[in-house]
Amino acid sequence: MARENKTKYAVLGLLTSASLSGYDIKKIIDSSISYFWNENFGHLYTVLKKMEQEDLVSRQVVHSSKRPDRSVFSITDQGRQILSGWLKREPEDQPTRIELLLQLFFSRLMPLPDILDKIQKEKEKSEERLAVYETIRRHIVENDINNDLERIPFWLMTVSFGVHREQATIAWCDETMETLVRLQAARETKATEQ
Repeated sequence: MARENKTKYAVLGLLTSASLSGYDIKKIIDSSISYFWNENFGHLYTVLKKMEQEDLVSRQVVHSSKRPDRSVFSITDQGRQILSGWLKREPEDQPTRIELLLQLFFSRLMPLPDILDKIQKEKEKSEERLAVYETIRRHIVENDINNDLERIPFWLMTVSFGVHREQATIAWCDETMETLVRLQAARETKATEQ
């Protein structure tokens, strides 16, 4: 069974706050949900066109004397119903595809110092992402001047997931590097005994 394209739900969710152009939607995705849901322009515009045909969004052309005309999209009542139905559904399981783990699975073919280096780099990337999530969390909390209980708690929940995921990855990297160091020592001991 083919997997359903979920881009429309991301778009519908964003349109519940304001009418937006495709460019605005992409900008908001890049600055908010891209840490767990990313979209490219080409796909986004294809989805918007299909959503308009399905009456999930309406499009208004906004004319400007200084810029090209812009298409601004708004969610329709049918779009709100579709979004509401999707929010109530159980999310589909996503297939796990982590290239690092695939490489590690076959790494008996590599020198252990190379594997150790690869894991150290992964740890550093996770530490950088963790710092970004912490910055985002602080920014949300510090700028919540209106005590926006409609959105802020939910935004913080998604940031918290990212924080926990990166913390878990960092802990896994530490554990994996300890194992690799012990394995290297065992191999060296075995080599000197032969």
